[in-house]
Amino acid sequence: MIRQISLMTLVSVGFIAFNALAFNRTTYFRLTPSDFRHLVTASETLMMNNVSPAGTRKGTVLASPSTNNPNYYYMWVRDAALTMNVVQDRQALFDYVDISLLQQSEPGQVGLGEPKYMSDGSVFTGPWGRPQNDGPALRAITVIGLANRLIDEGNLAYVRSKLYDGKLPTHSLVKADLEYVAAHWQDPNFDLWEESLGQHLYTLLAQRKALQLGSALAKKLNDPQAASFYAAQAQAIDDSLTDFWDPSRGYLVGTIDQQVGPDHTSGLDVSVILAALHSTSGSESFGVTDDRVLATAYALEMAFRNTYRINQIPEFQNLGTAIGRYPEDWYDGYNAKQGVTLGNPWFLATNAYAELYYRANRQFRAQGSIHISALNKVFFEHLTALKGTTFNVGDVYYSGDAKFTAIVNALVTDGDRFLACVKFHANGDNLSEEFNRDTGYMQGAHDLTWSYASMITAVNARP
Repeated sequence: MIRQISLMTLVSVGFIAFNALAFNRTTYFRLTPSDFRHLVTASETLMMNNVSPAGTRKGTVLASPSTNNPNYYYMWVRDAALTMNVVQDRQALFDYVDISLLQQSEPGQVGLGEPKYMSDGSVFTGPWGRPQNDGPALRAITVIGLANRLIDEGNLAYVRSKLYDGKLPTHSLVKADLEYVAAHWQDPNFDLWEESLGQHLYTLLAQRKALQLGSALAKKLNDPQAASFYAAQAQAIDDSLTDFWDPSRGYLVGTIDQQVGPDHTSGLDVSVILAALHSTSGSESFGVTDDRVLATAYALEMAFRNTYRINQIPEFQNLGTAIGRYPEDWYDGYNAKQGVTLGNPWFLATNAYAELYYRANRQFRAQGSIHISALNKVFFEHLTALKGTTFNVGDVYYSGDAKFTAIVNALVTDGDRFLACVKFHANGDNLSEEFNRDTGYMQGAHDLTWSYASMITAVNARP
């Protein structure tokens, strides 16, 4: 594999090296159909290496095999749910249900808001940011998907015994998660980055989706009171989300009412994009074509272009922008020390941008029109294939119009550029948590399971 060389080396060898690098990188940008197929199959294999690996309890989903610098040899509820949502192996899903039931029975310190568990299924008892209330919601979303498939197959016995028993108190996985979400969605909790205590758009959207899906499942399983209760709580969440839009800045912020955590001066956070991907179908509020989400995606990308040096090297401009968590991030994959360490791009965040663009393409084509607004105008104008194009607020383009076609095609082209960025900075097929903001080399936890899951969902979203 052709690997990029360090900035110091580039400076020392001069313009010829840059030209050679640009030529090699252009090859990476032009991903072929076989490249996309390989990205999925390789990521599936490497992801499944972290599901029930030797020496762990069946059903364990390790965040990473890394045991030191950093130690990610744990099962995070969040990461596991997002991973198992793309796993097709039925036995692996049943093992995941069993270990999740065991984890629910562990007392912990904050009930179902415990963030992570040991590889034997027992709760992690050390100091940590607790509670993290996105975990139960994401787990419910994943397992409701399994429950619906089993119901369609006629396997009601398994669903009622392990997933949704319709009883209170409950001893079933989904019912317990839904009851927790419904009772605790208003509580301050730590965000998906495990740093900030407050209210988070990512968590609330996951909770909204879990309760919406849970309401439909409860109705299907003849639990009408629960169905009504879950639907009412989902609506209450929806009604609470207006404060995440900052009209003075023109984008969505990831956290409000922060009590503890690092200073997010900008308010920008890629968790907003992840929320749209993980907890919407695309057409509802905060979905992938919501003007507020597109405006936020543009603002985030511009911030990261100015933050990371690898996004400023002219010879890297044919790649998509490397995306991190938030512009003020200190965590470098090993430490978080203000004034000493600096955050990096993350593979899962850069993959998320590819998925956002692909899913926006699908959603716009499904609805058959694109409305240009004051919020989304700059997003469309910044697309690489549309540079120099001016859109007017109030214009509407319909399927078949030249500009409609140009926009939806540009979304796929730029989505490919983000995946090209990931492919270029990866070590073969292996993906770590991060890649260095200056050199582009991988760092942080190696073989991060969520990185592979995000690659699979991104490529599978490609039209």
